[in-house]
Amino acid sequence: MFENKRALVTGGTGSFGQEIVPELLMRRVSEVRVFSRDEEKQRQMAQEWKTRRLDSGSGTVSFILGDVRDADTVERATRDVDIVFHAAALKQVPSCERNVLAAVSTNVLGASNVIEAALQNGAERVVTIGTDKAVEPVSVMGMTKGLQERLFIEAAWRRGSARTVFCTVRAGNVIGSRGSVVPLFKQQIEAGGPVTVTCPDMTRFLMSVREAVALAFDAAQRAVGGEIFVLQMPAVKLGVLAQVMIESLAPGSKIEVQDIGPRPGERMHELLVSAPERARTIRQDPFFVVLPELDIPETLEQYKGVPRAKLDPDGELSSGAMPLLTPEETRRKLQEAGWLPHDARIRAPAIT
Repeated sequence: MFENKRALVTGGTGSFGQEIVPELLMRRVSEVRVFSRDEEKQRQMAQEWKTRRLDSGSGTVSFILGDVRDADTVERATRDVDIVFHAAALKQVPSCERNVLAAVSTNVLGASNVIEAALQNGAERVVTIGTDKAVEPVSVMGMTKGLQERLFIEAAWRRGSARTVFCTVRAGNVIGSRGSVVPLFKQQIEAGGPVTVTCPDMTRFLMSVREAVALAFDAAQRAVGGEIFVLQMPAVKLGVLAQVMIESLAPGSKIEVQDIGPRPGERMHELLVSAPERARTIRQDPFFVVLPELDIPETLEQYKGVPRAKLDPDGELSSGAMPLLTPEETRRKLQEAGWLPHDARIRAPAIT
């Protein structure tokens, strides 16, 4: 479905964009448009693509400087585009708590601009990158991303005869993404500590950028309209994550792990699927599919008769009520994501 198509990636200079652009080229798209407001990152990324050897069948990479809050720029960027991956967002919880209108402008109104531009220009598919913090949200970031999910469901419901298919993927804590704990911990360890943990027993779902990209591709191929695709992710205690990184990056050191308490808008555990969503969730390993509450004819027909998932409300849906990654499993997860050397080892007695 990607061959000879044009793709647009909003927020394309972020960690998700850096990963999905080469994957799109491997799938023989004719052009990838990287849309972002960070001119320095665009310059760096453009320079990388000038020096990178791509096979002869690869398409072109073009860069558009703009902001999703500017409807006109988004509309122009979307012209003649077939597939849109909408990753532009304000996603740091404390920052959104202190800049509510900015979060609404980017995460809600920006998403609306992408939707309207895709409909106006006849795009085939639009996939937005969501977050587990949108499930029963307690933070501004989660609330605005929850509204973004609803906008995409509404767009699928009201598209009428338009061909555009809208869907959402719900990501967890993407290892190494901007503002996430792994690069913060690494920086603190390299500086000699302390490693600051909001709460050692706080749990978070973990996924690599590559897993997020794979989920987005799956959603783009499978979606009928209005679905939310959720990877079945493992979870880890932040205290264990910190200790594993210390033992692997600075073995034998006495770097302190400092409990600084939860930040504004944070909660102890995250959810994959909310209580009201359970009755309309199906399992298609390795992910759940949350079906829209609005009646979308094509979606109703596609999933007609498909049994709903049998979900334990206090089990696999909460990061705090499911089997957690062991220290060794955490180390392997970070190694696979490229954040720990493969020869790193941990000493089990140091992990509590």
